[in-house]
Amino acid sequence: MARTVQCPGSVVMQQRYPEPEGPEAKEGTAAHWVFAEQVKRWPESDVAVGEIAPNGVVVDQEMLDSAAMMTEHVVNTMPEPQVEQRISIASIHPACWGTPDARALRWTERQRFVYVSDFKNGHGFQDVFEHWQLMTYSRGCLDEYQIDGQAEQSTTFVLSIVQPRNYHRDGPIRTWTVPAVELRGYWNRMTAACDEALGPNPSTRAGPECKHCTARHACPTLQAAALDAVDTAGTAVALDLPTDAAAHEKRRLDWAIDQLKARSSGLEQQLLDAMKRGQHVPHFHVEHGAGREVWNKPAAEVLTLGQLYGVNLGKPVEPITPTQARKLGVSVAGWTTRGTGEAKLVPDSPYQAIKIFGGHKP
Repeated sequence: MARTVQCPGSVVMQQRYPEPEGPEAKEGTAAHWVFAEQVKRWPESDVAVGEIAPNGVVVDQEMLDSAAMMTEHVVNTMPEPQVEQRISIASIHPACWGTPDARALRWTERQRFVYVSDFKNGHGFQDVFEHWQLMTYSRGCLDEYQIDGQAEQSTTFVLSIVQPRNYHRDGPIRTWTVPAVELRGYWNRMTAACDEALGPNPSTRAGPECKHCTARHACPTLQAAALDAVDTAGTAVALDLPTDAAAHEKRRLDWAIDQLKARSSGLEQQLLDAMKRGQHVPHFHVEHGAGREVWNKPAAEVLTLGQLYGVNLGKPVEPITPTQARKLGVSVAGWTTRGTGEAKLVPDSPYQAIKIFGGHKP
């Protein structure tokens, strides 16, 4: 919804250029499954390391810990929470729907409180204030709980983001409490954006949401913004600016850098895909970073290895990482393997051929 409000044209554009679910997205899906299972099994919450999520991802300790924070938040703040249940948001648009991670309704004598919480497993900071996804869910909750215009006047939303792996000064659980009537303007903007997005000629606008748009490599609007950013970033003026002017230029340069990063990342993905198909890409080659080191022996054998060195390699069920074992003085040679890291596009050096075939720099 945030991307649709910024750029209605992105809806059609992304349909033309879909991207498969990446490893981080799969891990997030699995973490949400762990959270839902923990709530379902509460208070036992006996999801264990090594269980397989429905999408095939193996549950690890970090996933359990992250989901546990969301689970405790939900069971401690929401009366009779509804978890991972799809709702229609037809008041925004007939095609609009969503699946809030957790929601609940609490009545008092004169007030209604609607709780909506979203579990974010990623590292990138998510600001709960004016969070478009949560505000969209809020509109759907009004319809789901049959809160009419009059009752809306005495309804308050308690919107929360739970983000265990983001280390922010406001903490991992951030809450925005807002009267329902104050969200009316946002809902109107959503409706207008959705109508335009599915209309005959939706507009495209560059902004922060371009960063994760799957069509960013093919968008002429982002290309124009990025090229304008090149001109902006490349302008050097040798003078001492007044404070106000310096602040204004700093703000514009930061905007320019964001547009360049979004455009560059989209082109990088396009070129990596071309290389995977066997196409030659001039000026660039692919390098893989070092993958994560993992044990190549069964857990029981790894724990036995630790006993031979007089140390406990368990934490407590699965072994600690090879790096942690090495710090305890355990020789892990032959006991670990390292996969292939993430593919990265690297500019060719003018001396690349010399390095490969021999010779000397001129």
